[in-house]
Amino acid sequence: EDAAAAKQGKKTKKPKEKKPSSPPPSDPGPDVMSIFIGLLFYIVFGTLNTVFIKAPLRIVSTTFYVLASLMLLSVAWLYMADDHGYHLMGASAVTSGLYNQPGIY
Repeated sequence: EDAAAAKQGKKTKKPKEKKPSSPPPSDPGPDVMSIFIGLLFYIVFGTLNTVFIKAPLRIVSTTFYVLASLMLLSVAWLYMADDHGYHLMGASAVTSGLYNQPGIY
């Protein structure tokens, strides 16, 4: 009957679809108490990790780097301050010993 009506150009009424009055029930969201407990443990263990693991490691590593740098600077200073015996041959950058040689007062 619809095919015959379509051939003749007549419009047929389609039944209207019923809209649901309310959305279907969805899955409930996560429990707020479990989220609260999870965040509480995250904060507590994060703080303990920072205080007892990360901070001491940073203190030790920073101390090691500072001491290593000071040792390298002192070795470089000793190497550059060494005149390789030129002072005994008379070449000296020390001006106080140039005018008062040992034995002359």
